[in-house]
Amino acid sequence: MTKISTALALSLVTLGAGFIAACGQSTTPGSTSNAGGAKTLKIGSLLPSTGDLASIGQNMVSAVPLLVDTVNSCGGVNGAPVTLVSVDDQTDAKAGAAGMTKLATVDQVGGVVGSFASSVSTAAVSVAVPNKVMLISPGSTSPKFTEQAANGEFKGFWEQTAPPYSYQAIALAQLARQKGY
Repeated sequence: MTKISTALALSLVTLGAGFIAACGQSTTPGSTSNAGGAKTLKIGSLLPSTGDLASIGQNMVSAVPLLVDTVNSCGGVNGAPVTLVSVDDQTDAKAGAAGMTKLATVDQVGGVVGSFASSVSTAAVSVAVPNKVMLISPGSTSPKFTEQAANGEFKGFWEQTAPPYSYQAIALAQLARQKGY
């Protein structure tokens, strides 16, 4: 279990680093000025710290602030510090949609890491796309996302870091056959 948790945390940090670099332009939604007039980049996380996937999600929730601290200790993104707004999606589609709505409209983040559950990501992406907020899922594996993205339905505001389970099944079946199972 520790090996899986470490792998998930590292995947999330890698995902976040690419995400922050991609969202680090001053014209990106989520770029705000602080009291001194300096620009900041605001990102969100929509991950399960409660609900059915809490045992996995809590590790991801803990990893995102580490990423933000690391980026900020290296000078931020294009010299701008990164701030984080975290929301618990509760592994629930309604809570995920409400959380994404808050992140997009109230907090006005430039992008969001989440969700892990495909059902929650389905609800969240329906809010992210019309609000032009980038949503990157570290674990949603429904093949529907791949199909919809290929058809341009997300208008470039969706990415997933895990392959769809339909791809995973083929790879695991090939591996099992190679190993003689």
